[in-house]
Amino acid sequence: MKQWALMGFLMVFACYAAAETCDYTAPALVNIQYQEGPFTPVYFSNYQFNLPAKPEALLSGEGFVASFGRHGYIGLHPLAARPWGDQTGRFESLSSVADDYRLIYGLLSSKGLNGEEQKELRRQRSLLKMDCTSVVKHYLINGSVEVVWQASKSEGEFDSIFILGAKNAELITVRLPVEEVRRVIFSIKRRR
Repeated sequence: MKQWALMGFLMVFACYAAAETCDYTAPALVNIQYQEGPFTPVYFSNYQFNLPAKPEALLSGEGFVASFGRHGYIGLHPLAARPWGDQTGRFESLSSVADDYRLIYGLLSSKGLNGEEQKELRRQRSLLKMDCTSVVKHYLINGSVEVVWQASKSEGEFDSIFILGAKNAELITVRLPVEEVRRVIFSIKRRR
């Protein structure tokens, strides 16, 4: 009888452990065509995108914020040259903030990283809640604009859209229905 109880406990533990280990898999690249959005364009750095609808309020400064009904939101944030401020060199083998995000999202190989960089990569993915349940898309718009979209896992959370240039990166955070998020993504284009 003890053996059956022990076997049952081990089976439950093994199932729980299997459920806890869930590795992130990098998304495949999907080529898409630019589609002009339905409302006003927003211009920033080398890019632009269209708002999906008329906003209730706009705020502009170093970034951009538009609010919509039902707690809808779009925010644009230029990312720092090194996203971790005084802790530069977390990925010493990389030369740009854009490559830092390419590595985190699995678009660059992690095979050449040292032990500390591997640890940091796992930490960053954990902070971004990246695992096998993550919905991450990798787009190339009109063959020239690289975009990574990490969809929120539950309603009311923000989706993250990263525009990855040669060296720089921009972050668009969105809390809108999925179709409107797609409209924003498909309306991103290079200005220069």
